[in-house]
Parts: sequence; C-alpha cells; structure tokens
Amino acid sequence: MSPQELTPQLGAQKIFDNILLEVVDQAIRDVLGEAAVRFIYNYIEKNFSLRKNDIPVELEVFAEGLEEMLGSGANVIENYILKNLCSHLGSNYQCKKDYRFSDYVRKIEIKFLRSRLKTGSINFEQEELG
Repeated sequence: MSPQELTPQLGAQKIFDNILLEVVDQAIRDVLGEAAVRFIYNYIEKNFSLRKNDIPVELEVFAEGLEEMLGSGANVIENYILKNLCSHLGSNYQCKKDYRFSDYVRKIEIKFLRSRLKTGSINFEQEELG
C-alpha cells in the first residue's frame, strides 16, 4: 500500500479509536457514575497493564478486566458500549449469541473503515452487523 493510500486509512482508524474511547467513557459514566470511570481505568491499568488509550487495540484485555472486576455486570457495560457505538456511527446493532464483545467491535470497526475510506463519511450505510 502506498503512503497516499495509507494516510486516509490511518486517519479513519484514529477517528474510530477516538469515538470508541469516548463511547466507553460515556457508557461507564452512564451506568456506574463518574467515579467508576477513573476507578475502572486504574484497576485495568494496574491489574492488566492496559492503559485507556490502548483499549482499541487490546479489546480482549479490556473485556477480561471488566469481567474480572464486575462479573456478569460487565455484559451490561459491554452491551451499552456496543449499542451507543452503533448509534453514534449510524449502524444497527443486534446481539448475537456466539459473538464476544471484541468480535462486535471489530466488525463495527471494519464497516466504519470501509465506509469512511469509500465515502469520506462517518456514517455507514444502514445495514446489519451480523
């Protein structure tokens, strides 16, 4: 891939990563409150060596940290993140039994990057993620 082709892809990736981090922050804040945001990030950084800005690259580690910390309550946060991420990007979200949190986010990410590179727009065409 040439440098000219790589630059838009990197830009689109950065946009997606920033949107994802904003949605994660807001989901934790909405469900558990402001103090929980800092507490969860500190816990995951201390126990899993994962900094907030690395969450988009290490989704599995983030999900593992949430699950260890919140047990089955992690599913509530994850689903809230997914619904808000899809809503923010103009896509539809449907829960699938065999998908993990990271699978959903990666699928959303791929659709976003393809759409962004194709159209230069943030919004996807309205289609299902499944």
